[in-house]
Amino acid sequence: MQQIGKVIKTYDNKAVVQVKRSGACGEVCGSCAGCSFSERRITVNNTIGAAKGNIVKLETPDGAVISGAFIVYILPVILMIISYLLCDMFFTANISAAISLFSLLAYFLLFRKIHTFSDGKVSISKIIY
Repeated sequence: MQQIGKVIKTYDNKAVVQVKRSGACGEVCGSCAGCSFSERRITVNNTIGAAKGNIVKLETPDGAVISGAFIVYILPVILMIISYLLCDMFFTANISAAISLFSLLAYFLLFRKIHTFSDGKVSISKIIY
């Protein structure tokens, strides 16, 4: 996956880059409330020596994008199903459903706290100007 961004600051072999958030909808209609948060800052590897103010192209390996999608979309569903099946052996269906929903909530809270699956994988591939 490739993105274009602007280098905000640099340190060591890292750079903080401001990028436009890419959306699943294609970002052309403006009708989605999620599009209001259009920019974000990410820390990336700066192996080519980009400086503050440079416009750069960022590269994320396809494997990192796929593993990230698995962690965000598939793993929580698997966790919820497993927790329901385990709880169903000991509790009623309603209690098992509540516990599985709670495990889903706990997963997302934990994920927001420690989401580091892409750390070190995004890098600057080209300085545009």
